Amino acid sequence: MVNKEKQTFPGIPANLTLDYAKEWVRPRISEKRFRHTEGVVETARELAVRSNGDEFLAQLGAWLHDCCKEIKDKELIKRAKDFGLKLHPVEEYNGHLLHGPVAAETVKAELGLTNQEVLDAIAEHTLGAVNMTVLSKILFLADALEPGRSPEYCKNIWQALHPCVWPEKTEKSEELEELDAKKAARPGHRAGQPILYGLEALKLTSRLAPDLDQAIVVACDVGLADLIECKRVIHPKTVKVRNYYLQIVKERQA
Repeated sequence: MVNKEKQTFPGIPANLTLDYAKEWVRPRISEKRFRHTEGVVETARELAVRSNGDEFLAQLGAWLHDCCKEIKDKELIKRAKDFGLKLHPVEEYNGHLLHGPVAAETVKAELGLTNQEVLDAIAEHTLGAVNMTVLSKILFLADALEPGRSPEYCKNIWQALHPCVWPEKTEKSEELEELDAKKAARPGHRAGQPILYGLEALKLTSRLAPDLDQAIVVACDVGLADLIECKRVIHPKTVKVRNYYLQIVKERQA
């Protein structure tokens, strides 16, 4: 069910509106990170509309998800331990991986937010988790697909989500023809101007049913490939999450 206006939700203080969350997070992150956050909010909202998710909760989680992103690794590790979080050995030496869990504990402590679905979505947005809720899936993918990401990074994830929003040039289904016509008819569009895909395409139709599970698999693949190329440590949880959703997709396609 989509909620365009703030309603009463268990564990969310009455004063915690989207505007309040936006202004609370603004001084805690850089302007660059704030622009990223705005993109995640926009993407999360559009995914929620089409995934039977809650629009308000998706945007709230998106506004808050990176509130601890720019805290130094050592401080993140210290705060995680102060909050009583159990750390994996990989996290002991890669504190940036804790910015999600620490953010969840921070908004709980400072904002009085105790809604577990939102807290889980914030905590899981970097590494994901097995058996994620729809809200957690939305935030995980919105973080990977927001408009500030490079096309090279997110193209395959968009295609896994729904081929219509970032099609191969050889694909010209009836649905895609209709979508292209809508894009070309938008005010300000000039003949010969490249037609946008991704989030812009998603906004043009309410008929798309995103495949969140398949997109999660590809997002994990893309992230793993990037980590391997950069010779960075891989958290075992990333592999576990990837394999979990890959099995779900395979069983569904069997």
